[in-house]
Amino acid sequence: MTRAAERSRLIAVRHAAVELRADVPPERWPLSTAGRDAATRLAGWSGWSSVVVVASSPEPKALETAAPLAAAAAVEPRLESDLREAARPRQLLERCEYVAAASSYLRGAPLTGWEPSEQVRLRVTACIDRLVAEATGDVAVVSHGLALSLYLGLTPDEWERIPLPALAVVDPETRRVLEPWRGA
Repeated sequence: MTRAAERSRLIAVRHAAVELRADVPPERWPLSTAGRDAATRLAGWSGWSSVVVVASSPEPKALETAAPLAAAAAVEPRLESDLREAARPRQLLERCEYVAAASSYLRGAPLTGWEPSEQVRLRVTACIDRLVAEATGDVAVVSHGLALSLYLGLTPDEWERIPLPALAVVDPETRRVLEPWRGA
């Protein structure tokens, strides 16, 4: 069976490293210089030739990660609002505080000001299911650690181990990771 006759695969992509800025909400953070370089390196993955759609969260960090990947796939990046990160309060926490909050969130604990995790999972799943159903080849989605972890049902430890940036090849029907996360 040829790749064309097989089911589409999902290429899940976590955005590259950001420039943390206290004066800017997290959903507007840009990539750092190192993050832009890493996104360019991720575009060197040999699998981009089978990708027919590169869909991105509207957040700058995701869009900036998607640009070189879409160029490698020879497609225009597609903006998908439902791939955005879980909404959460505008605050800069120490890394250990953020990891503790995000871990509780991924375990299903409601956190004040955070978008309900089930709502995030449902919107991301509906978006990815639609993209895959419409595609005639592999689909890449450039999103965020929490959003992708909720979609894939990852544990907090699994979420924390996903590099910035990284891609994993996923069976979109079962949400089973076929090729593990690889960073740039």
